[in-house]
Amino acid sequence: MRYLIYLLAVIVLSCSKEAIEPENYTLHVQNRYFEAITVSVGEHFSEKLSPNTVSKAFTLPKGTYKVVAITASRLHLESTVQIQGSKSELTIDICPKGKISIVY
Repeated sequence: MRYLIYLLAVIVLSCSKEAIEPENYTLHVQNRYFEAITVSVGEHFSEKLSPNTVSKAFTLPKGTYKVVAITASRLHLESTVQIQGSKSELTIDICPKGKISIVY
């Protein structure tokens, strides 16, 4: 009986844990660029953001999306981001140098 309990414990501990990915992700866009921007994520989201602000929350399913940010001085910033992973809340960050990235 004792060996059966040890065997069961080994089986339970050796089972791999898979990361469960959510069906939809809650996203925000953070503008850390030094001037106002108009940002769009695919055809699902568009908003004008002042410097050092965060957008309202929006929801997207897992996938690849084109992020376009147009600054007040008409500079065109563009990137493709892939929304995936086990974290259900993500932030698309536009840094002071114009780089677009995803922050967890």
